[in-house]
Amino acid sequence: MSANHNGSLERALQIIKAAHDAGADAVKLQTYTAATMTLDVDHPRFRVMGSNPWDGEHLYDLYRKAMTPWEWHERLFAYGP
Repeated sequence: MSANHNGSLERALQIIKAAHDAGADAVKLQTYTAATMTLDVDHPRFRVMGSNPWDGEHLYDLYRKAMTPWEWHERLFAYGP
């Protein structure tokens, strides 16, 4: 599922349903916090650069937006479309 939930638990549940409807038996969750992936520093080496949708963004902020919160796990695991 990665960060395709866009920070929405409801969208995460919709992704699980869509995967189920397409015949999938499981989805993969990547659970982390921004702090476990990178440092919260304002330095050019920690900024995404180039021709992409994230140009100029800090890595820490991107990981913070993309993470799947631990608090969602119980609901995601219990969900059965």
